[in-house]
Amino acid sequence: MKTQRFSLPVCLVTVILFALFVRANAQTFIEIKTPMAPSEWALLERALLDKNERFVHYFADKYINPITGHLECVVRWGGADGPDDAMENFNKWSLLYALGAPKSTLDLFNFIWNGHIDQYTKAKHPITGEGMLYREFITSFDWEHTGEGMAAFLLLPLSDPEDWRTQERIVRFANFYTGRDSTSHNYDPENKIIRSAFNGSKGPMFEVTNEDWFGNNVEAVQTRQEIMKEFRNVKGDIPFNLCVTSLAANAYLMTGDEHYKNWVLEYAGAWRQRTIKNNGMIPSNVGINGIVGEHWDGKWYGGLFGWNFGELGGFNMIRRGMRIGFNNAYLLSGDPGFLEILRKQGDILLENRKKTDKGLMP
Repeated sequence: MKTQRFSLPVCLVTVILFALFVRANAQTFIEIKTPMAPSEWALLERALLDKNERFVHYFADKYINPITGHLECVVRWGGADGPDDAMENFNKWSLLYALGAPKSTLDLFNFIWNGHIDQYTKAKHPITGEGMLYREFITSFDWEHTGEGMAAFLLLPLSDPEDWRTQERIVRFANFYTGRDSTSHNYDPENKIIRSAFNGSKGPMFEVTNEDWFGNNVEAVQTRQEIMKEFRNVKGDIPFNLCVTSLAANAYLMTGDEHYKNWVLEYAGAWRQRTIKNNGMIPSNVGINGIVGEHWDGKWYGGLFGWNFGELGGFNMIRRGMRIGFNNAYLLSGDPGFLEILRKQGDILLENRKKTDKGLMP
């Protein structure tokens, strides 16, 4: 049940920057006295919202259990039709109310989100028997998939920033990484790394199996046989983990607690320094001791989902964790250096394109 992938912080950045603009110009008043008919684009936007409202209720009536909020699907552990794919069916549903749809759409999404948490807390690992969610958060998984599954949740603060349950969850989840939760041990403040590509509410995993990735989905393993060895090399930090900054950025924006802002700037800042030191290209792995290439034969471009990781390398490195983390850092600090790092990646890739039988490739 794959759906189109969306980036986490785009709407967050847009709305916050607009709010800051309005606040900065709060003393400017424009008086409108002449009535006018609504523009065509406004009518089309309202029509689109109306269609989305009807769609979400139609979809929920067909695929959501009205008692439990569970998605009617085959519940699987891992990244192949696992919890991330289940929630990708509801990408942007949490935005509808913020954009002007009736509150019933927000209530419906919250019902489904709570049902999802219950459903995948009960989804058992084929070997350990534990649920895939613990304390309402993924036990330990990679942020390629965790981020996809949490995309709609991370936009909830735009719809209802005063909701106590969303606030509590955002803060609790952020604390798994910023050091305030003493049980998770995901972050190493000395080396400024997240200690594994697999991380979550039960902390980092340094050794993983095929079952940890795909549960009993044998077909998913077989189609990835050539890279399964690389999939199991999860020790140390990777740029995809920069997606975590969306949790801490949300926690700061909702609470005003400088702890979360400082953590985002510290963690993203460490990645920026590594990038500068590496001639402007972000390394795609950092070892458990803070050494680039430590677990990848000294290769700065190696790593899970790294620059040379098959079809998931190249430009995917920019549009995922790196872009998300540095944009969040820029949002909270106003430091244009974080954006310049991103521009540098694009420039270098374009300068080093190679012509293949498929055309110019990064």
